[in-house]
Amino acid sequence: EILKAEYGIDGSEYVVAGVNEARGSAIFLTGKAIKAHWAGGATTIVELAACYGWNLAEAFSAREFIGPTGIIWGHRSRAGELIQSDAASFANEFWPRLDGTKDGGHRRSVGDAWAAADAVATYYDAGIPWGESGRPRLVGSGHTALAPSVAYLTMSPSATIDTVNDGSVTFDVAVQTAVSPTTVIQASGDCQPELLPSSLHWQGSRAFAFQFKGHHQGTATFRILAHHVRSADNGTVLDGNTEPKGKNGIGPAGDDYVWDVSCGVAMDPHCPPPDQVVCIVIINGHGQMVPNPNRPHSSPTG
Repeated sequence: EILKAEYGIDGSEYVVAGVNEARGSAIFLTGKAIKAHWAGGATTIVELAACYGWNLAEAFSAREFIGPTGIIWGHRSRAGELIQSDAASFANEFWPRLDGTKDGGHRRSVGDAWAAADAVATYYDAGIPWGESGRPRLVGSGHTALAPSVAYLTMSPSATIDTVNDGSVTFDVAVQTAVSPTTVIQASGDCQPELLPSSLHWQGSRAFAFQFKGHHQGTATFRILAHHVRSADNGTVLDGNTEPKGKNGIGPAGDDYVWDVSCGVAMDPHCPPPDQVVCIVIINGHGQMVPNPNRPHSSPTG
Protein backbone atom coordinates (compact mmCIF):
# COMPACT_ATOMS: atom_id res chain seq x y z
CA GLU A 1 0.00 0.00 0.00
CA ILE A 2 2.86 2.38 0.74
CA LEU A 3 4.33 1.70 -2.68
CA LYS A 4 1.02 2.51 -4.30
CA ALA A 5 0.27 5.59 -2.22
CA GLU A 6 3.68 7.27 -2.11
CA TYR A 7 5.35 6.10 -5.31
CA GLY A 8 2.50 5.15 -7.61
CA ILE A 9 3.95 1.68 -8.12
CA ASP A 10 1.29 -0.80 -9.16
CA GLY A 11 1.14 -4.53 -8.53
CA SER A 12 2.83 -5.42 -11.82
CA GLU A 13 5.96 -3.49 -10.84
CA TYR A 14 6.95 -5.45 -7.75
CA VAL A 15 7.09 -8.98 -6.43
CA VAL A 16 6.57 -10.03 -2.82
CA ALA A 17 8.69 -13.07 -2.04
CA GLY A 18 8.81 -15.19 1.08
CA VAL A 19 12.31 -15.55 2.51
CA ASN A 20 11.73 -17.55 5.68
CA GLU A 21 9.61 -17.29 8.78
CA ALA A 22 12.37 -15.76 10.90
CA ARG A 23 13.32 -13.02 8.43
CA GLY A 24 9.90 -12.32 6.92
CA SER A 25 9.29 -11.38 3.30
CA ALA A 26 11.07 -9.20 0.78
CA ILE A 27 9.79 -6.80 -1.86
CA PHE A 28 11.57 -6.84 -5.20
CA LEU A 29 11.14 -3.95 -7.65
CA THR A 30 11.12 -5.05 -11.25
CA GLY A 31 12.79 -3.48 -14.25
CA LYS A 32 9.40 -2.08 -15.22
CA ALA A 33 9.17 -0.14 -11.93
CA ILE A 34 12.67 1.26 -12.33
CA LYS A 35 11.98 2.42 -15.87
CA ALA A 36 8.75 4.08 -14.78
CA HIS A 37 10.05 5.85 -11.68
CA TRP A 38 13.82 6.33 -12.01
CA ALA A 39 14.51 9.89 -13.16
CA GLY A 40 18.32 9.91 -13.41
CA GLY A 41 18.92 8.35 -16.78
CA ALA A 42 21.89 9.32 -18.92
CA THR A 43 23.23 11.91 -16.47
CA THR A 44 23.88 9.42 -13.68
CA ILE A 45 26.53 7.00 -12.44
CA VAL A 46 24.77 4.09 -10.72
CA GLU A 47 26.24 1.42 -8.47
CA LEU A 48 23.55 -1.11 -7.60
CA ALA A 49 24.34 -3.19 -4.52
CA ALA A 50 21.86 -5.99 -5.17
CA CYS A 51 22.30 -9.65 -6.01
CA TYR A 52 22.34 -10.09 -9.80
CA GLY A 53 21.95 -6.32 -10.07
CA TRP A 54 23.83 -6.31 -13.38
CA ASN A 55 20.65 -7.59 -15.03
CA LEU A 56 18.97 -4.24 -14.32
CA ALA A 57 21.49 -2.12 -16.22
CA GLU A 58 19.11 -1.60 -19.14
CA ALA A 59 16.29 -0.52 -16.82
CA PHE A 60 18.36 2.26 -15.24
CA SER A 61 19.71 3.55 -18.59
CA ALA A 62 22.51 5.24 -16.66
CA ARG A 63 25.54 6.86 -18.24
CA GLU A 64 27.68 4.38 -16.32
CA PHE A 65 26.26 1.37 -14.46
CA ILE A 66 28.00 -0.96 -12.00
CA GLY A 67 26.32 -4.04 -10.60
CA PRO A 68 27.19 -7.61 -9.54
CA THR A 69 26.58 -10.53 -11.88
CA GLY A 70 25.90 -12.89 -8.99
CA ILE A 71 25.18 -13.04 -5.28
CA ILE A 72 26.49 -10.39 -2.88
CA TRP A 73 27.98 -11.96 0.21
CA GLY A 74 28.62 -10.59 3.67
CA HIS A 75 31.88 -11.04 5.57
CA ARG A 76 31.14 -12.21 9.11
CA SER A 77 33.26 -12.68 12.20
CA ARG A 78 33.40 -15.97 14.07
CA ALA A 79 30.72 -14.62 16.37
CA GLY A 80 28.46 -14.08 13.36
CA GLU A 81 28.75 -10.28 13.32
CA LEU A 82 28.56 -8.71 9.84
CA ILE A 83 31.89 -7.01 9.19
CA GLN A 84 31.56 -5.84 5.59
CA SER A 85 29.68 -6.88 2.49
CA ASP A 86 31.14 -7.40 -0.97
CA ALA A 87 29.32 -4.24 -2.09
CA ALA A 88 30.75 -2.13 0.74
CA SER A 89 34.26 -3.42 0.11
CA PHE A 90 34.05 -2.29 -3.51
CA ALA A 91 32.22 0.99 -2.82
CA ASN A 92 34.77 2.07 -0.21
CA GLU A 93 37.47 1.78 -2.88
CA PHE A 94 35.52 3.05 -5.91
CA TRP A 95 33.86 6.32 -4.87
CA PRO A 96 36.90 7.87 -3.12
CA ARG A 97 38.85 7.39 -6.34
CA LEU A 98 36.09 8.93 -8.39
CA ASP A 99 36.03 12.08 -6.22
CA GLY A 100 39.84 12.28 -6.06
CA THR A 101 40.41 11.53 -2.38
CA LYS A 102 42.31 8.31 -3.20
CA ASP A 103 45.23 7.79 -5.57
CA GLY A 104 46.06 11.50 -5.52
CA GLY A 105 43.16 12.38 -7.79
CA HIS A 106 44.60 10.34 -10.68
CA ARG A 107 41.84 7.70 -11.00
CA ARG A 108 38.90 10.00 -11.60
CA SER A 109 37.32 8.34 -14.61
CA VAL A 110 34.74 5.65 -13.90
CA GLY A 111 36.74 3.02 -15.79
CA ASP A 112 39.99 3.76 -13.96
CA ALA A 113 38.27 3.96 -10.57
CA TRP A 114 36.35 0.72 -11.20
CA ALA A 115 39.47 -1.20 -12.26
CA ALA A 116 41.55 0.08 -9.32
CA ALA A 117 38.78 -0.64 -6.81
CA ASP A 118 38.12 -4.13 -8.14
CA ALA A 119 41.83 -4.96 -7.89
CA VAL A 120 41.98 -4.27 -4.14
CA ALA A 121 38.44 -4.96 -2.90
CA THR A 122 37.91 -8.21 -1.01
CA TYR A 123 35.17 -10.60 -2.10
CA TYR A 124 33.87 -13.42 0.07
CA ASP A 125 33.25 -15.57 -3.02
CA ALA A 126 36.54 -14.82 -4.79
CA GLY A 127 36.85 -18.43 -5.93
CA ILE A 128 33.46 -18.53 -7.65
CA PRO A 129 33.40 -18.02 -11.45
CA TRP A 130 32.75 -14.41 -12.55
CA GLY A 131 29.19 -15.10 -13.71
CA GLU A 132 28.15 -16.27 -10.23
CA SER A 133 30.21 -13.78 -8.27
CA GLY A 134 29.27 -10.69 -6.29
CA ARG A 135 32.07 -8.81 -8.07
CA PRO A 136 30.65 -5.74 -9.85
CA ARG A 137 30.71 -5.42 -13.62
CA LEU A 138 30.87 -2.10 -15.46
CA VAL A 139 28.34 -1.32 -18.17
CA GLY A 140 29.29 1.85 -20.03
CA SER A 141 32.29 3.48 -21.70
CA GLY A 142 34.10 4.05 -18.41
CA HIS A 143 35.25 7.46 -19.71
CA THR A 144 32.96 9.58 -17.54
CA ALA A 145 34.84 11.72 -15.01
CA LEU A 146 33.51 13.94 -12.26
CA ALA A 147 36.34 16.29 -13.29
CA PRO A 148 39.70 16.09 -15.10
CA SER A 149 42.81 16.75 -13.01
CA VAL A 150 46.51 17.29 -13.67
CA ALA A 151 48.30 13.96 -13.53
CA TYR A 152 51.83 15.12 -14.39
CA LEU A 153 53.69 18.43 -14.64
CA THR A 154 56.83 18.16 -16.76
CA MET A 155 58.91 21.25 -16.10
CA SER A 156 62.04 22.25 -14.20
CA PRO A 157 61.38 24.18 -10.97
CA SER A 158 64.03 26.68 -12.12
CA ALA A 159 64.49 28.42 -15.46
CA THR A 160 67.27 30.41 -17.10
CA ILE A 161 66.38 33.97 -18.04
CA ASP A 162 66.44 35.08 -21.68
CA THR A 163 66.44 31.47 -22.92
CA VAL A 164 63.61 29.25 -24.13
CA ASN A 165 62.29 26.95 -21.39
CA ASP A 166 59.93 24.01 -22.04
CA GLY A 167 56.94 22.79 -20.07
CA SER A 168 53.97 20.46 -20.41
CA VAL A 169 50.92 19.41 -18.41
CA THR A 170 49.31 15.96 -18.71
CA PHE A 171 45.70 15.39 -17.59
CA ASP A 172 44.33 12.14 -16.20
CA VAL A 173 41.54 11.86 -18.79
CA ALA A 174 41.06 12.97 -22.39
CA VAL A 175 40.08 16.65 -22.65
CA GLN A 176 38.51 18.87 -25.31
CA THR A 177 41.38 19.88 -27.59
CA ALA A 178 39.31 22.09 -29.92
CA VAL A 179 39.79 24.82 -27.30
CA SER A 180 42.27 27.50 -28.45
CA PRO A 181 45.65 26.85 -26.76
CA THR A 182 46.07 30.57 -26.07
CA THR A 183 43.11 30.47 -23.65
CA VAL A 184 44.40 27.57 -21.55
CA ILE A 185 47.43 29.04 -19.74
CA GLN A 186 48.49 32.34 -18.16
CA ALA A 187 51.88 33.47 -16.85
CA SER A 188 52.70 36.30 -14.43
CA GLY A 189 55.26 37.37 -11.83
CA ASP A 190 58.32 39.57 -11.32
CA CYS A 191 60.30 37.26 -13.61
CA GLN A 192 58.17 38.84 -16.37
CA PRO A 193 57.59 35.46 -18.08
CA GLU A 194 56.71 35.59 -21.76
CA LEU A 195 54.70 32.68 -23.16
CA LEU A 196 55.70 32.03 -26.77
CA PRO A 197 52.39 31.93 -28.71
CA SER A 198 53.69 29.65 -31.47
CA SER A 199 54.70 27.04 -28.89
CA LEU A 200 51.28 26.62 -27.27
CA HIS A 201 49.70 23.38 -28.49
CA TRP A 202 47.82 20.24 -27.50
CA GLN A 203 49.74 16.96 -27.51
CA GLY A 204 47.25 14.21 -28.27
CA SER A 205 44.07 14.21 -26.21
CA ARG A 206 45.55 14.50 -22.72
CA ALA A 207 48.54 16.88 -22.73
CA PHE A 208 49.25 20.58 -23.25
CA ALA A 209 52.75 21.89 -24.09
CA PHE A 210 54.27 25.37 -24.03
CA GLN A 211 57.51 27.37 -24.00
CA PHE A 212 58.40 30.60 -22.24
CA LYS A 213 61.18 33.09 -21.60
CA GLY A 214 61.81 34.83 -18.31
CA HIS A 215 63.33 38.28 -18.62
CA HIS A 216 64.36 39.07 -15.03
CA GLN A 217 65.44 37.15 -11.96
CA GLY A 218 62.49 36.33 -9.76
CA THR A 219 59.44 34.09 -9.81
CA ALA A 220 57.12 33.09 -12.65
CA THR A 221 53.61 31.89 -11.75
CA PHE A 222 51.78 29.70 -14.26
CA ARG A 223 48.05 29.05 -14.22
CA ILE A 224 46.01 26.45 -16.14
CA LEU A 225 42.51 27.91 -16.38
CA ALA A 226 39.93 25.41 -15.15
CA HIS A 227 37.02 26.47 -17.34
CA HIS A 228 39.09 26.03 -20.51
CA VAL A 229 40.02 22.42 -19.68
CA ARG A 230 37.02 20.13 -19.97
CA SER A 231 36.56 16.38 -20.11
CA ALA A 232 36.21 15.17 -23.70
CA ASP A 233 33.57 12.68 -22.60
CA ASN A 234 31.12 14.76 -20.58
CA GLY A 235 32.39 18.36 -20.52
CA THR A 236 33.16 18.61 -16.80
CA VAL A 237 35.74 21.27 -15.87
CA LEU A 238 39.20 20.86 -14.37
CA ASP A 239 39.69 20.22 -10.66
CA GLY A 240 42.94 22.07 -9.90
CA ASN A 241 45.01 22.70 -6.79
CA THR A 242 43.77 26.07 -5.50
CA GLU A 243 40.60 24.95 -3.68
CA PRO A 244 41.47 23.57 -1.26
CA LYS A 245 44.87 25.23 -1.57
CA GLY A 246 47.68 22.86 -2.48
CA LYS A 247 45.32 19.88 -2.89
CA ASN A 248 45.36 18.69 -6.49
CA GLY A 249 42.29 16.98 -7.93
CA ILE A 250 40.29 17.00 -4.68
CA GLY A 251 36.94 18.76 -5.08
CA PRO A 252 35.27 21.02 -5.65
CA ALA A 253 35.97 21.25 -9.38
CA GLY A 254 36.32 24.51 -11.27
CA ASP A 255 39.52 25.75 -9.60
CA ASP A 256 42.72 26.53 -11.54
CA TYR A 257 45.98 24.57 -11.41
CA VAL A 258 48.85 26.88 -10.35
CA TRP A 259 52.60 26.47 -9.85
CA ASP A 260 55.74 28.63 -9.53
CA VAL A 261 59.09 28.55 -11.29
CA SER A 262 62.24 30.37 -10.19
CA CYS A 263 63.97 32.42 -12.91
CA GLY A 264 67.71 33.09 -12.69
CA VAL A 265 70.91 33.52 -14.64
CA ALA A 266 72.79 30.53 -15.96
CA MET A 267 75.37 29.29 -13.48
CA ASP A 268 79.03 29.41 -14.56
CA PRO A 269 80.39 25.95 -13.65
CA HIS A 270 83.89 27.40 -13.16
CA CYS A 271 82.76 29.81 -10.44
CA PRO A 272 81.50 29.27 -6.88
CA PRO A 273 77.87 29.34 -5.66
CA PRO A 274 75.99 32.66 -5.56
CA ASP A 275 76.76 33.26 -1.87
CA GLN A 276 80.41 34.05 -2.70
CA VAL A 277 81.28 37.52 -4.01
CA VAL A 278 84.24 36.82 -6.30
CA CYS A 279 85.42 34.18 -8.71
CA ILE A 280 89.05 33.36 -9.56
CA VAL A 281 89.57 32.92 -13.29
CA ILE A 282 92.69 32.26 -15.33
CA ILE A 283 93.60 35.09 -17.70
CA ASN A 284 96.82 34.86 -19.71
CA GLY A 285 98.05 32.14 -17.38
CA HIS A 286 97.44 34.16 -14.23
CA GLY A 287 94.66 33.86 -11.67
CA GLN A 288 92.57 36.97 -11.31
CA MET A 289 89.60 37.78 -9.07
CA VAL A 290 86.47 38.93 -10.87
CA PRO A 291 82.88 39.51 -9.65
CA ASN A 292 81.09 36.18 -9.31
CA PRO A 293 78.70 35.95 -12.30
CA ASN A 294 76.54 33.47 -10.38
CA ARG A 295 75.47 36.10 -7.85
CA PRO A 296 72.00 37.65 -8.31
CA HIS A 297 71.99 41.11 -9.82
CA SER A 298 69.40 43.86 -9.64
CA SER A 299 66.88 43.83 -12.48
CA PRO A 300 66.49 47.16 -14.26
CA THR A 301 63.22 48.89 -13.61
CA GLY A 302 61.13 50.97 -15.91
